[in-house]
Amino acid sequence: MITPMKGNCSGAGRLGCLLLIVTAGLLWGGGQGVYTALSNRQPRVLTYDEYVKTKPHATWLELQECVLSLPQASIRATRTTNKMKEAFIPIVSAPGQKEERTSVLVATTDPATLALLEQFNQTSDEAEKRKLMISNLDRFFPKRTVKGLVRFGIDMNDRDRRKLADLDQNLASDFVIIDEGKEPGLVPSALMLLVGVVLAAWSLRRSTR
Repeated sequence: MITPMKGNCSGAGRLGCLLLIVTAGLLWGGGQGVYTALSNRQPRVLTYDEYVKTKPHATWLELQECVLSLPQASIRATRTTNKMKEAFIPIVSAPGQKEERTSVLVATTDPATLALLEQFNQTSDEAEKRKLMISNLDRFFPKRTVKGLVRFGIDMNDRDRRKLADLDQNLASDFVIIDEGKEPGLVPSALMLLVGVVLAAWSLRRSTR
């Protein structure tokens, strides 16, 4: 989590402060991306139940035999229009099962999924909600493979974890978020890191003049 530095930027100027933030972001993001790509040449393939039992440290996962529970999803919406822009969907062992702790949330921006959740949330009558779920069980509780990258470091901060934990009291303390469809990218990450190194070297040389 990046914590803004206190104080003013009058000495170096606003441009210098902005450059410092950009450089730090490039170094951190690029370095994390390179590390992820080099340490995850292939996705770790296992069933969801196997993942819950072993909790491997791999950050590129392919989880098989997953049941996603859309009615339990947490939503990220825009502040101005309150339009859904991302959903965090729990993986469960069976539809409607709540006694177990949720270990994995699947982050998605899929338009069809968000549209279904929008329809579900706009339905205020509980009987209508149940009717909508029963008529769309395969869509509300899809059973499929989930493949993507686990969020960590620059992509996952403590504030977001706390907000999700407040929204879903059933989350395990060590829950992870998988960005579905995302894969390691060595080349773009290496380029990002290189630009960060060049900017850092240029800033250091400029400050020592």
